[in-house]
Amino acid sequence: MLEVKKVVNAKYRAITGYRYISWFLTSMIYLMDSSAITLKYCIAVVVSLLVITISINSLYLKSESRVAVARVNIAESLVIAILMISTGGLDSPFIWYAINPIFITCAFFKTVYCFVNLVFYLIVASVTSLLLFNPQGLALPDLITEKCYIILVFVLIVAAIRILFTMIQHLDDQAKAFHKQKEELLGMNLKLEQANASAKNSMEHIMSLYRIIEVFAARENARDILKHLVKLANDILQTKYAFIWVAPFGEDPDSMVTGSVFEPNEDCLKEHITSWFTTNEADALNPARQVIGFQGVHYLLVSLKSVSRFYGYFGIKLVDKNEPDLYQELIKFLADIITMVLERNHFEKISSQLMILEEQNRIGNELHDNVSQLLFSIVYGIHALNSNWPKMNRENIEQQLNVLEQTAKNVSTELRTSIYGLSTRKRGERVFEESIQKYLCDFSSLNDIKVLFDFQGDEELLSYPLKQAMFRIIREGCGNAIWHGWCSELKLHIQVRIDMCELMIQDNGHGFDVEKFLKDKTSKGLGLHNMQILAQTFNGTFDLRSEITIGTTLIIRFPLNIGSLHFFKEERGVVA
Repeated sequence: MLEVKKVVNAKYRAITGYRYISWFLTSMIYLMDSSAITLKYCIAVVVSLLVITISINSLYLKSESRVAVARVNIAESLVIAILMISTGGLDSPFIWYAINPIFITCAFFKTVYCFVNLVFYLIVASVTSLLLFNPQGLALPDLITEKCYIILVFVLIVAAIRILFTMIQHLDDQAKAFHKQKEELLGMNLKLEQANASAKNSMEHIMSLYRIIEVFAARENARDILKHLVKLANDILQTKYAFIWVAPFGEDPDSMVTGSVFEPNEDCLKEHITSWFTTNEADALNPARQVIGFQGVHYLLVSLKSVSRFYGYFGIKLVDKNEPDLYQELIKFLADIITMVLERNHFEKISSQLMILEEQNRIGNELHDNVSQLLFSIVYGIHALNSNWPKMNRENIEQQLNVLEQTAKNVSTELRTSIYGLSTRKRGERVFEESIQKYLCDFSSLNDIKVLFDFQGDEELLSYPLKQAMFRIIREGCGNAIWHGWCSELKLHIQVRIDMCELMIQDNGHGFDVEKFLKDKTSKGLGLHNMQILAQTFNGTFDLRSEITIGTTLIIRFPLNIGSLHFFKEERGVVA
């Protein structure tokens, strides 16, 4: 079926225009050359032709298929043939009006139909001229020879029309091909956009997971770790409410950890899950996924279970009970990540405890093998001296006391050696400063830049976790200065005071618009985010300044806690 209106609007405008122009011109010629016929007859013919023209044109416009067009075309051809019979055959001015149906055949049908239509008109017109309008009694060949110029012009016009429509058809085919290619390109572009969006989401998920690992390494408080994990899970899943239910373990009771979004019935939900877990513990442990209902709301629970321990459930609030299918793989992946982090945290605690026990055993062995033996000798010597005191002369007593004195000195030496062996502070070493110095020397050599390092203050005022965090910030900041700033010189300054520690990283790189960069969340780098997280972890302030072509300066100030003051006092003998 041919949708004529959609396909031939442009053609129809040309055909309609020619139809009314040809009607007007042929009618004028017919009226001016109607000496042998009454004027009323001529006007009747012209008006009738106008009505037919309007009707035929309307039928063409309403035709919805090629068959309908063909029927209208045949009807119009017959009407025009009758018109030519009554108005002069080859001499009829309406022979040029006959080009209208030929236009239609050229536009919508094959070439052969076009010339069939042409031959039909020529035969009708020639026979009409031969039989009705032949006052000279010419034979058909003579008649054709006499009217050959009309026939030739008519044929040439039709051929030209056919060539014109062939070219138009070719352009139409090309336009359709271009339109099809455009649709294919739009489809491919849409797929690329979807793939790009998917890749972007995947990258954001990877970035979020990277943050999880970073936060996990920075925080020692398990609850803080879980809070961060839940918050990131909310961002990744775009869910309204996610939580982690922690199963009871040892003396630790069960608990519920949520992100920044809270539910009014959160405590009741925790009790419901605890009761459900206690009642159906065997069944609750086996399935990896559970959907439970509570107060008309459905929650999806995914087990946080390793080969050695069941940690609890990672849960999300469902809008639709069938929603889990949409995020099945993603939720499972997040649950695996949470389990891995909890497992690692669990084993790090065990590892730390084992290290402490091992060190306690080593110290105990050293005290037993050296100090304890010497103390036993002193005790035994004092006991012997006390028992034999009346029998001993002054010289023997002095010898015995000298032995005890020397033994006590040996004990003191052994204890001092053990203490100095354990404490870098007692040995006067600055391990943190030397570690940074060594890292910056290697960094300078590898990247061929100048690095200036200045450390002021007592590094023993810094806790071990804070030292770890500062070292990671230094690595991240130095890396950013090279990778993004393309600097040639880097300054690093650390100043430790009693109540505060200031870390400054300054480069002479390209610099950037800080305000614009911080507003653009899509371009916010992981390194900057991690440094902010690390600073916030220790309640530090984060001050980033940068100027284009001048460079970037990062200043982080950490408040020092009471524990550091305790250390400070101890060193000065206030605390023994």
